[in-house]
Amino acid sequence: MCLCPASSLIRGDEVDTLTLLRGFLPLISIGIFILIAKLTRAPRYVILSALEVCAIAGLISVMADALATAFHFWHYSFNPLFYGLPIDFYITVSLVYGGAVSLIYWRLGHSSYKAFAPYFVIALPFYGLARDFFATQLSGTTFLIWDTSLWWIADFAAWAAGLWSTIFVFRLLVRHKELAMKRQW
Repeated sequence: MCLCPASSLIRGDEVDTLTLLRGFLPLISIGIFILIAKLTRAPRYVILSALEVCAIAGLISVMADALATAFHFWHYSFNPLFYGLPIDFYITVSLVYGGAVSLIYWRLGHSSYKAFAPYFVIALPFYGLARDFFATQLSGTTFLIWDTSLWWIADFAAWAAGLWSTIFVFRLLVRHKELAMKRQW
């Protein structure tokens, strides 16, 4: 059995919207990351730091989903899944919510809008919670099924832990690279 989301395309089965979305979502997230990198005009070391924290964002998201599934807060309702998780979705989480958000945070911190950077970081988990709620309301049980009415607590905690720790590590990496560049001079 192929775990590739586009496996139905390869076998010649009928193609559904979810299969197409899962096939193109990683490509769209790469495009979003490149666009944000261009728009923020971040130096190379900042972009590389953002790419490094992508892995952290993805791993935290996988762990949060695995814990939420194990403790019956929610579960994914489409196939194919790898141990109950949509691994291909974590590419998007990594690049957009790890890398691109870190670049936007960096841009805010290095512009005349510096005062908005802390509010941006505080608002991110609330955005994630609202996004998950409205996406589930719009799509029904196509993607995700909430197993308890307290799902929002685990969802908010997952967003907060993932985004805040990603921003924290990103700041450390950028600061470390800036100090290393100063030492070279």
